[in-house]
Amino acid sequence: MCRLARMSENVALAAAGLSRVFARPPFGRCVPALDGFSVEVRPGEILGLAGPNGAGKTTALRCCLGLLAPTQGRVLLFGALAGTRAARGLAGFSPERFDLSGGRSGRETLELLGALSGLRGRDLEARAGDLLARFDLLAAAERPLCSYSKGMVRRLSIAAALLSDPPLLVLDEPFDGLDPLGAQAVREEIQRRARAGAAVVLSSHALAEVEAVATHLLLLGAGRTLVAGPADAVLAQDGRCELQLDGLDAAGLEALRRLVEERGARLERVRPGRGTLEELFRRSLGRER
Repeated sequence: MCRLARMSENVALAAAGLSRVFARPPFGRCVPALDGFSVEVRPGEILGLAGPNGAGKTTALRCCLGLLAPTQGRVLLFGALAGTRAARGLAGFSPERFDLSGGRSGRETLELLGALSGLRGRDLEARAGDLLARFDLLAAAERPLCSYSKGMVRRLSIAAALLSDPPLLVLDEPFDGLDPLGAQAVREEIQRRARAGAAVVLSSHALAEVEAVATHLLLLGAGRTLVAGPADAVLAQDGRCELQLDGLDAAGLEALRRLVEERGARLERVRPGRGTLEELFRRSLGRER
């Protein structure tokens, strides 16, 4: 039995050995977009997927959701094969481009998408209203989408992904076009979902935003995994550490070159020092090139 078939249903997303090759016209030359991509995401985890343009991030997300068939490998969502009836409704997806009729209002858009996912009547109305309020869109709820700013469309797209309260949330460029307040609302929603036990996968070029919320990181380059693991471990740097001290006064700060014990302070925590995701991004791609 293959390893993937033995995966527990408690693993929200399990992808093993995904490859995806596209034929490039006019001569049909094969172009690999993914090459042996594997990942596991469990409930409560937030996976941040990063990489340069063309690294294969969107292809990976679409393969993981069953929206695009991989050339090799397969994906399980809570034990169900991605793209099958059994996996339907387990994931909410906010795509990079949210292309719907610009003539519909924000509320009409959410109610239409909610109806397609099986919500009905008052439950649908209440759910749509709650999400419009949560993403600060109530004042624009009756306006047509063609009047929305890029950031408003982005927030509506994320709200749509949450309509059915899915146990897996997949977000492609969720911070694109958002102002600081909008980005904060999305960060808080991602963390709230994870605390409630959902698994979250997000892909973004906004590295600082990814670093702020991700519990796990995966860096892609040319369709291959360059670095992957828990965020603290991935961003740890040799020769750097952080000290959290209790009881150290201003005079003690000036005397840090001496032993902490000489100032009567208590050492509460020592952990490996972290670099930033942007530093890891540049360092890893530098090695690849």
